[in-house]
Amino acid sequence: MKFRRALFVIMMGIAAMGLTGCSDDNEPTAPGPPDDTGIKTVVVAPDSVSLAAIGEDVLFEATAFDGAGAVVDTVFQWQSSRTDVVVIGLDGVATATGVGTAEIYASAGGVTDTASVAVAIAGGPVIEWLAAGNGQWQDSANWSGGTVPGADDVAVINVPGTYTVSMTADVSVLGLILGGDAGTQTLATAGNRLAFASGGLQGGAELEVGGIVQVAEDLVWNGGTIVGTGSLEIGGGATLSILGEALNLNLDLDVAGEVVVWEGANLRVRSGMMINSGGLLELQGEATVSVFEPGVLSSEGVIRKVAGTGEAAIYASSAEFNSTGALEVDAGSLAISGGVLSGFVDIAAGSVLRQSGTTGIPFAFFNGDGALEIRGSAVFGTYEGQSIKIEHLIVDSGVDLAISGLASLRVDQTFVWRRGIIGDLHSFTTQFGSVATFETSGTKILSNTAWDILGRVDGDSAVNLGLANGAGIVVERQALWNQVSGGTLKRGLGSSTGLQVLGEFRKTGDGAFVVEPQLDCSGTLNLIGGALTVQGDFTLQESGVITGGGTAAAGDNVRLIVVGAPSATMLGTIRPDLDGAPARLAINGAVELGSTFVVELDVLHFAGISTESLSFLTGQQVLNGTLALTVWQSPDGGSEYRVVSLIDGSGGFEAITGGEPFTDIIEDSRGVLLTR
Repeated sequence: MKFRRALFVIMMGIAAMGLTGCSDDNEPTAPGPPDDTGIKTVVVAPDSVSLAAIGEDVLFEATAFDGAGAVVDTVFQWQSSRTDVVVIGLDGVATATGVGTAEIYASAGGVTDTASVAVAIAGGPVIEWLAAGNGQWQDSANWSGGTVPGADDVAVINVPGTYTVSMTADVSVLGLILGGDAGTQTLATAGNRLAFASGGLQGGAELEVGGIVQVAEDLVWNGGTIVGTGSLEIGGGATLSILGEALNLNLDLDVAGEVVVWEGANLRVRSGMMINSGGLLELQGEATVSVFEPGVLSSEGVIRKVAGTGEAAIYASSAEFNSTGALEVDAGSLAISGGVLSGFVDIAAGSVLRQSGTTGIPFAFFNGDGALEIRGSAVFGTYEGQSIKIEHLIVDSGVDLAISGLASLRVDQTFVWRRGIIGDLHSFTTQFGSVATFETSGTKILSNTAWDILGRVDGDSAVNLGLANGAGIVVERQALWNQVSGGTLKRGLGSSTGLQVLGEFRKTGDGAFVVEPQLDCSGTLNLIGGALTVQGDFTLQESGVITGGGTAAAGDNVRLIVVGAPSATMLGTIRPDLDGAPARLAINGAVELGSTFVVELDVLHFAGISTESLSFLTGQQVLNGTLALTVWQSPDGGSEYRVVSLIDGSGGFEAITGGEPFTDIIEDSRGVLLTR
């Protein structure tokens, strides 16, 4: 809020009425928070203040003391005796809404102190509407003192009753107060211009605009409605403050200055256009802006969410909402339903921009350490190959298609997938240094889109991801998919390019990770714990490596399970352990071994430690390729090591290297036996 010292001066002060309460009938009852029986005194500071403009604010502070004079840490309840003069928030900030005097109450533990607020005019009188019913503004008989309010006056229309004040010519006043406690007080401008510096709308106010209403400094809306076929203009440097529960806007609103929607207030754009042409639309706390068809909200300036951890909202699922300027979430969260977002989006650390409905994001620059959360449907881009970057993305949508569009969507830092369908994008990339995680067991589908992983994926049992309509996942070189427990990569509708590992897929922890579509690996499958189960086509390319295993019996270290794969081929290398320690690894399923297939085994790394080994279980493998042995010390006489085990297997390696320290290398139906 702005401090307008030029317009208002001290009207009168009301002395503080004691530290423990006052006798005014408007004094509030005991506050909502539990009574603190240790509180004996409450002191409010300042004890009196004069506000120099409608819309000006001041901070009150309260302190509680016990019987010994020590400060008590507590929560205060704030109230105003006259909200048509001043309102006060939970944080003790009071804002002038009209002309007059009011008392501010701070209560805790059943103890209350008061402060006084005075708002008045300088340089000109307050002129009040006196007519008992309808009448014309330009008729001096309708006003106090028999004077029509002029450019240096404040016009007050708040006599109880239902009536209309009609303007028959242009009007310019210093201030305007409209609305009383009972009935409906209508100010009808017809086709004329109404201009004022500061004003306030209260209770039964109805501002009926046929021409143009121009606000030069502050307009505080604390009740009533604004209707008409004309327009309301908030000039540069001016502020429209919306304090009441709901402002129904039924005309054009042009904003070059600021519109501030307070905590708990709701701006409803029901017809006409609200155009933020370069100013600021600020939502505080849990404020909301609702746009109803045929209403339009268009912002070329700034939309900003501030104050508190609560969630503010802009609802426009059935009407037009366009943000082409800047959208900033400085505190808490901001929910967007529908509309079109383009321009700059800045989300502060710890804050969230939460999208729902159907929102178009044709072109946007996302910044900040907060997250964009998709709960509805977001369409990115307007042409193929367009790139849109997001720092932090959360997908938590129950609609048919959460993310789609012609753009290439890139996530630079964190990607959290709770539920929802990502599809029909040109491409989807999680960038170098990014971390992708999965949360909840909700449905997750990637459709008609390639997901390029350049960073890291941390997977667990919440990975229940389907690939549909030609979708595929590529773990690029230098990237890592770290699967810490079980999960499923599912085969969805239509074909799929499956999972392609160019970097590293690491399986740790218990439980099986199941890949239903095809798996193609030219990188590393590091199968440290649990098992990797492949049900689709499986290919270990010539550059690919399978490693992992443990020191227990081979049958307890089944790391790769190939189940009913139409095609399963190994052309690369199996290395049970990459760091030279002993390891046993088992493969279950029918696998064809190519001529470039290599098994690398360490033998007798340390005396008394059994050799590394590889087992093929319940398959019809025909051994092929090369068995490369590294013997770390000469075996003792009578040594015997089964380094390759077969169950229902047959055939032999084309070459066995490094076995010279052993007397015999026996290949039989049980595998490969080393003896000395």
